[in-house]
Amino acid sequence: MRKLMWFTIGFAAACGLSAYGPGPVGVKFFCLLTGLAALAAWKAPFCRRPALVLLGCTLGLLWYGGFQAQYLQTASALDGATKILTVRTSDYSRDMDYGSSVEGTLELDGKTYRVMAYLEEETFVEPGTFLKGPFRVSMTAPREDPVSYLSGEGIFLRLRQVDALEAGEDTEKAWLDRVAFLRQRIR
Repeated sequence: MRKLMWFTIGFAAACGLSAYGPGPVGVKFFCLLTGLAALAAWKAPFCRRPALVLLGCTLGLLWYGGFQAQYLQTASALDGATKILTVRTSDYSRDMDYGSSVEGTLELDGKTYRVMAYLEEETFVEPGTFLKGPFRVSMTAPREDPVSYLSGEGIFLRLRQVDALEAGEDTEKAWLDRVAFLRQRIR
């Protein structure tokens, strides 16, 4: 059981470094080589805990790099671009100072991303509504700007309305939409 703890410490440290640290490629490559050296030194009893931490760190870096390359690459390619997108809302809209915001999902290249769409007008949107139109896309993952609280909620993209949108209703409501309907009725 203690072996799992040391491995998890290394894995969590690598994910934290990858997500919130500057993370130059040289540091990640050095950690990868160190992890491989730790595997080679596994036979020595005094090296087992550091070897488990470094092994966890190595696998954490590989996992996070794969997540970036396979899942987030499509979304980060749209960062800063303006594109016509179709968003399926998953919650009711909330009024803000300069319009309204609504959570939803967006499908890009067969991958589904959670998004926060900011609309110019204060409009009432229900779950299951499709909003189609031009949006300016920005990533919520930390870059040079301060960390966004949206990335902690699992929202990968912020969408800002650029021009008029078309709205359409989903004929089949998802079971997750029923949770939002129930929450709205309780309010």
